[in-house]
Amino acid sequence: MSSPSIALRTVKTTVLSLNKAIAKLTRKGQIAEARRIFNGSPCRTTVTWNSMLSGYVHALDLSEARKLFDEMPHRDVVSWNLMISGFAKVGELREARKVFEASPERDAVSYNTLISGYGSTGFLSEARALFDSMPSRTVASWNAMITCYLKNGELGLALKLFEDMPERDSWTLNAMVSGLVRWGNLDMAAGLLERVGDGGIDAYNTLLAGYAQSGRLVCLCRAHT
Repeated sequence: MSSPSIALRTVKTTVLSLNKAIAKLTRKGQIAEARRIFNGSPCRTTVTWNSMLSGYVHALDLSEARKLFDEMPHRDVVSWNLMISGFAKVGELREARKVFEASPERDAVSYNTLISGYGSTGFLSEARALFDSMPSRTVASWNAMITCYLKNGELGLALKLFEDMPERDSWTLNAMVSGLVRWGNLDMAAGLLERVGDGGIDAYNTLLAGYAQSGRLVCLCRAHT
């Protein structure tokens, strides 16, 4: 193997190790130590920058996240999505929307993150408008919009969207059952489980817990004995 090839391989290995170290430290909340390693890194890839950016976002330090984001020599869709997520998490939806609009590339995660942010703060019309504007939707996109409705007590709209879904996963039904139970619609949740099919043990446990909390579990058991 030639010397240039060995050198290139060494650099790649070094960068990979640094990226892993930064990601590990940020997951542990050791942001200052992660930044020290980041600052001393001789070679930084976009992944390196994103790892450090992710640390600030998860720590909800949007001031430092924004500074780092602005300094990035190259940003990819992950970089933009991290900033959208960060602003959405702290309830700064205007800033999140600005980043979303400025992003040169958007994927389903970009939309889903902002939709969830709108739902968490009660801006359902904005969430639905964004959902309707999506060029293509994943199951996670439908789940995000359904969750928005469930969080805000719009059970009819959540159920309508659930029925319209072209494809569902186990999370979808569990979320519907959990949301209906949370708002006291136990019979509707039971009917949904019976009609749609097996929602897995989690969905049934959620329903049983709802009956127990409402004092109806004893009646339910007596009716089946």
